[in-house]
Amino acid sequence: MLAREWDPGTRSVVGSNPASSAETLEFLSRDSYSKTREQVALNPSTSAATLAALAGDPELDVRHGVARNAAAPPSVLGALADDPEQTVRWYAAANPSLPAATLTRLAASTDDQVIAEVARKNPACPPAGRSAAGLLAD
Repeated sequence: MLAREWDPGTRSVVGSNPASSAETLEFLSRDSYSKTREQVALNPSTSAATLAALAGDPELDVRHGVARNAAAPPSVLGALADDPEQTVRWYAAANPSLPAATLTRLAASTDDQVIAEVARKNPACPPAGRSAAGLLAD
């Protein structure tokens, strides 16, 4: 099984493959090599449970991957929208799977980049969010 290959590059490729099984992706989500975990986090075939676990990863790039994954559950994206790292919040804000209530809350943020990601770039942002960001007249 390639997921158990000694070479971390090979494991990363397996982690990025949408045809990898849920079991393989779950196994690779615990890999010691952070780039492998990042590829699993970006993979649209990764299960909701595995993405939830990866959302708490200490490595920033892994959390970026989860925040960028359109298959991430809304609850996970909502948690990442409050991540202490600003760039994780930016990626979560741009994710079209982020719940409308969270988009609206983030649009009223004091972080200009979060506002830009939500209100200007996220196609799922509701009118209330665009209004909160000052892009629509009330």
